[in-house]
Amino acid sequence: MKKLIILLAVIAINYTSQAQDFAPVNTIPKAEATINGIQILGAHPYALIYGGSRGFGYGYTSSTHYSEIDDATVSTYKYDGAEFEILNSKIEGFKITSNQYSFTRHNIRVGQNIARLQYIYPKSYRNKRTGAIDLYIRYDYDDYITIAFDPTTRLITGIYQ
Repeated sequence: MKKLIILLAVIAINYTSQAQDFAPVNTIPKAEATINGIQILGAHPYALIYGGSRGFGYGYTSSTHYSEIDDATVSTYKYDGAEFEILNSKIEGFKITSNQYSFTRHNIRVGQNIARLQYIYPKSYRNKRTGAIDLYIRYDYDDYITIAFDPTTRLITGIYQ
């Protein structure tokens, strides 16, 4: 009986670790969701300011609003061409609209043609929507990143989560 339970546990663990491979779009770990080389999602907001030579510094304006879903106050840090949402002292979302910021180690930027994404994120590229390519965040299907593009020019217009 113990062997059966162990076998079922191993099968279940193996299945859940491979389940992401069946997703209709690519998945990336939170750690790979970097902006200018700084890990963003889940990081403390100080990562934006003090992120070494890549940090954004204090050149931001901030605002707050109440989130009914989270029953908490959300702060928004606005830089020139980028916004970051802070909830419970963690970066929970971002929006990039300027080519001065690069996304992931692949240096994806606003203004680039989406054709370069077909080799980086082939499943997402193949299953793109009109004006958007989605990436799931690994192990969290409720959370995803969207790379928006102009359907006519096929140029990236924004990257957000």
